[in-house]
Amino acid sequence: MKVPFVDLKSQHANLRAEINGAIQDVIDAAAFAAASIQGGQSLQPNISSERAILAGIKSRVEALRARMNNLLARVKTISQVAPGIEELERKAEVEETNYKHSESSLEKARIDETLDPSRMPNISIVQTPTSAAKVKRNSGELCSVSQAVA
Repeated sequence: MKVPFVDLKSQHANLRAEINGAIQDVIDAAAFAAASIQGGQSLQPNISSERAILAGIKSRVEALRARMNNLLARVKTISQVAPGIEELERKAEVEETNYKHSESSLEKARIDETLDPSRMPNISIVQTPTSAAKVKRNSGELCSVSQAVA
């Protein structure tokens, strides 16, 4: 049985990109908030709205960092457990192979027991087999017999 591992490295890379993007948004928002021009007039920066935006972005960054730390902890845990899981998978494969071998041996033993001649009551030995004897003929005797007849 194979246990699929979660690809935490790709999730970590995605989070890192999100965090870097959020930090860049904060920097961009701070740089352009005061320099916004509408209709040729400079707008007065609304400090309270900018602070709210900044607080929201900071909380998003903190949430993403917490999620990244959680994923790193999971990576560490899985890395520690992975060798044990691999060992158990190898052990399961060996035991499955042994089980299949034992199963085939048991089936062969059942067939041999079924075909055992001592357990077949309807077949009896009528006569013991004899080996074929080679008969030698002496050609000299045949000639003497034919001469005696003639």
